[in-house]
Amino acid sequence: MAEKVAVGRDLELDDALALSHASLPLLGRIVQLRPAASNICDTAVAGPSVQRVASLPGSPRHIGQPLADWETFCRTLIATRGEVSLNGASIFWYPAVGRPLDRDSGCDGDYTGVDILRAIGLARLILPTGVEVQAPLATLGPKLALVALDFGASHLGYAAPDGQTPSDPLVADPSVLEELMECCLLTALKDEWTVAL
Repeated sequence: MAEKVAVGRDLELDDALALSHASLPLLGRIVQLRPAASNICDTAVAGPSVQRVASLPGSPRHIGQPLADWETFCRTLIATRGEVSLNGASIFWYPAVGRPLDRDSGCDGDYTGVDILRAIGLARLILPTGVEVQAPLATLGPKLALVALDFGASHLGYAAPDGQTPSDPLVADPSVLEELMECCLLTALKDEWTVAL
């Protein structure tokens, strides 16, 4: 399976189901084998961890996919792959969750951060490289969204224009972005100092 991913071949349902039950660290390593796509987003946030916030002209198509049992989830991703291959428009996929997962986690029947990371990893492996996989700050929260970048997320959502924060769950609060950028820069400086010593 790792060989398929490394050369960019499409995963079939059996492959996707096997990966849905793989350990999370293994899934993360397999996602890292996928050939990189060209980025269609402008980089609005820089730093070692906060990689991308999109600021695209126009309106790309957004696909919010709720989590389900892994077989249904993978079947839906494969069907989406077939649909988006026929369409040349910009497409953005994201896991549809009802509330920020950094807060209020652990409720019965809710999906955990591990489930979200697994969903993002599977989406990155199943969907074509041209589809941007989002880890929106507004719904995942900053901690989980940052980790999702290591599981194949393309960016963290959209920056609100002129400091506004609309109710759109894909639009990130500018103050949260600023705080993440400061934390990442401090972490990078700390790492550089440690290496220099």
